[in-house]
Amino acid sequence: MKEHFTLRYSASEDGDTIMDLEMSFDNTSDEILLKRIQDWLIAIGKTNIHIVASNIYANNSKDDINFDLD
Repeated sequence: MKEHFTLRYSASEDGDTIMDLEMSFDNTSDEILLKRIQDWLIAIGKTNIHIVASNIYANNSKDDINFDLD
């Protein structure tokens, strides 16, 4: 399976573009995906949001992604 990710951010003020940022990438591991999302958040100035991956074990093991806000 092929996966393609695109993260896009746009900001404007009084009709003027302040920032247009788009980050795209294909097939990646979960660890790299989390790092790229974190890098994108930092680039758009959201330094108070931290992406954390954790494993939750119940009847079956599954991955869960937590979004921690400082």
